[in-house]
Amino acid sequence: MRKKNWVVTLVALLGFQVGGAVASAKDYVVDETDIKITYAVNTTDLIARVKKVETVYLSKRQSVEIPKTLKYKSGSKTYNLTVTKIGDNAFEHIDYKTIKLPNTITHIGKRAFAYTSSPEINVPSQLKSLIFGENFFT
Repeated sequence: MRKKNWVVTLVALLGFQVGGAVASAKDYVVDETDIKITYAVNTTDLIARVKKVETVYLSKRQSVEIPKTLKYKSGSKTYNLTVTKIGDNAFEHIDYKTIKLPNTITHIGKRAFAYTSSPEINVPSQLKSLIFGENFFT
């Protein structure tokens, strides 16, 4: 009888952890005419991470600006999420003259700007902390 209770408890705990992780982070895509930005949104902590920036072939766009906040609607609720991270490979192969990041960014992932020929990336000077992942520009 003890063994059965232990197994049920373990399954319940594992199920809760997996369920919690899935429920708190979702992808949200902002798709404009010539650019698509995918964010990982976390409505529990009210934060968002830039996962991927993609451009339309032969786009005339000269710059991209990541917002400080992102409005995310889920069902009847609207969340104002703070954009705090640039994910691994987020701007890989992106070629703009200027990339502007908000002062809310606290982490830049591995190879975030790999194979990017953008001559100007504006990182605000008032950042409290910034962790550059390995091979940041490669």
